[in-house]
Amino acid sequence: MKTKTQNNPSLVVLAAGIGSRYGQLKQMDAFNSTKNTLLDYSLHDALKAGFKKIIFIIRKSFEEPFVKKYNQRLKNLAEVHYVFQEIDALPPPYTTSPLRKKPWGTGHALWTAKEVIEEPFLVINADDFYGRSSYKLMFEYLENHLNSRPEEFVLIGFPVEKTLSKNGAVSRGICKINDDHLLLSVEEKTAIKLDNNQIISTGDSVKEVIPKNTLVSMNMWGLTPLYFKWAAPYFESFLKWNYSSTEAEFFLPKTIDQIIQNQQVRVKVLPSTENWFGLTFPEDKALAELNLNKMTQEGFYPQNLFKI
Repeated sequence: MKTKTQNNPSLVVLAAGIGSRYGQLKQMDAFNSTKNTLLDYSLHDALKAGFKKIIFIIRKSFEEPFVKKYNQRLKNLAEVHYVFQEIDALPPPYTTSPLRKKPWGTGHALWTAKEVIEEPFLVINADDFYGRSSYKLMFEYLENHLNSRPEEFVLIGFPVEKTLSKNGAVSRGICKINDDHLLLSVEEKTAIKLDNNQIISTGDSVKEVIPKNTLVSMNMWGLTPLYFKWAAPYFESFLKWNYSSTEAEFFLPKTIDQIIQNQQVRVKVLPSTENWFGLTFPEDKALAELNLNKMTQEGFYPQNLFKI
């Protein structure tokens, strides 16, 4: 049966992470001053941009408080679905090692939502702040282009200098883009930080300088249901070699990169002018709260984010 919002873009929220570096569930961690989470601001921006169907990917361990909260907050605002990224949620004949403790990664998370997606959709991380104009840009592109061109994807890219944390090194998907603003590849770089006014990556013990205006993926992807068809063989291959692993993860950016390399899709890159911030380390929370309090005081955000 088709949903009432079919063909209108939907929002998929990756909210099943365990927050190992942060020390707690980031998707549930509210700011003291407002009692809102970072995700609440993202949902407000998405609703303002026009998204009316929201799919949360969560885990059963925090299902009850999460569902109760968002059923109440999103009542009459959006069609809401919940799907679960559990460690044992794998296609047959694969099973999970009993020693496995962590989820299987962002690519696996999105795979769990395939049965409730029939329309172009935006994927976001629950612990990232992307800015309202990023949602508006994505919604308009999904609505005006991807409904008629399902073989095309889109990525909102952020300059790497706007995605760093002052509290530790981060990993980012470095985008290689051609003159037509099409994505040629996404390469994961680790241990990225600002050092003597230069952005460097020291992953794999190799020091590399990254230009400050280099666009990176922060997992703000605009996709169509064709993604699931194209990603399926890569997921099968991943599981074939890693199903007994306790650490291996199936990542969304790497999967899309594989689809690009096999010339199955064109990915348009739309640069964002927003200042990204997120919750990677516990110390990041203070800066996020400061930024959001300032925007609330200036009237950009209301006190009640869900009175729209």
